[in-house]
Amino acid sequence: IQQQQQISLASLEEKKVVVVTQIGNQSPQVLEMLDEKNITIGTRIQIIKKYPFDDSMEVKTDNRHQSHLTKELSQNIFIKN
Repeated sequence: IQQQQQISLASLEEKKVVVVTQIGNQSPQVLEMLDEKNITIGTRIQIIKKYPFDDSMEVKTDNRHQSHLTKELSQNIFIKN
């Protein structure tokens, strides 16, 4: 059985579409922010644009909601590669 590596959303390129498999930081503040952005395990995320200035990104979740994610937040969202 080949083990799949989990990588953070922050390390991906623009236009990628991925599914969230894990949340790194489970603090109430992080979970509240993710909830407000409609991001949970199983959410499909499309990276619309990455901003090199601060490594933040614009994403669309489940083809509906568009959100801005900071570098810190995107580093706590994991997908399977």
